[in-house]
Amino acid sequence: MSGSATNLNANAIALLRGAQQLIDEPNRWTQAVMARDQFGEPVSPRSVDARCFCIIGALEAVAPSCRISLEGELQKDLPKGAQYVPVFNDSCGHADVMALFDRTVARLESAR
Repeated sequence: MSGSATNLNANAIALLRGAQQLIDEPNRWTQAVMARDQFGEPVSPRSVDARCFCIIGALEAVAPSCRISLEGELQKDLPKGAQYVPVFNDSCGHADVMALFDRTVARLESAR
């Protein structure tokens, strides 16, 4: 793999790990909206009041300019039958979300 592709994978891995870390505890993860405040009300994932995030909200909070490409990387590792990352987030459990991040990071690491 070329040096620039390796750097892109390294950057994607770091950003995905950052997003995963934002939601690594079940109480920091949410469904149906991108982010919620301490009262459970929807807020922007970029808000200082955001306390929990869905997958897309975590990506937006960590890397707004790369969110779509990072979502595309996660999309490649969705379980069979799952079509879209937001739908997957809203229809599965926290452990499933963590496993998706782990699969994507492992795939990108193996391509380095």
